[in-house]
Amino acid sequence: MAAAVLLAASPAVASPGWDFLYGTTFGPTDGGKYRSLKVGVSHGGNFATCLNTSDDDNLQGYSLYEQDASGNPDEHVGYQTMAGDHCLYWYDIGKYVDGDNDRAEFYVVGSRFSESVLYFD
Repeated sequence: MAAAVLLAASPAVASPGWDFLYGTTFGPTDGGKYRSLKVGVSHGGNFATCLNTSDDDNLQGYSLYEQDASGNPDEHVGYQTMAGDHCLYWYDIGKYVDGDNDRAEFYVVGSRFSESVLYFD
């Protein structure tokens, strides 16, 4: 039986001109952090991650990673902070495009739980 994932409606939506890819939820990692459960597949250029958090008042930090296959270590793209539901914009990420699909596969890691993330390319 397939499970459906419902994402909470969020006021955090990327500015006009961005293509919505899809959304995903977060799950715990072995290191006590939280990671988006699905990668966002990007053509390069710029990438946006719009987060729906359960904490509107406290500053939270998020790292973007590019996932590499075949045992290569994932690459740390950058780190940004925000409070509440907002979008984080990652510019000039074309150097992370690789592999047979000629795409970059990104995921988000945060120190605190977030309910969901929406990916835009």
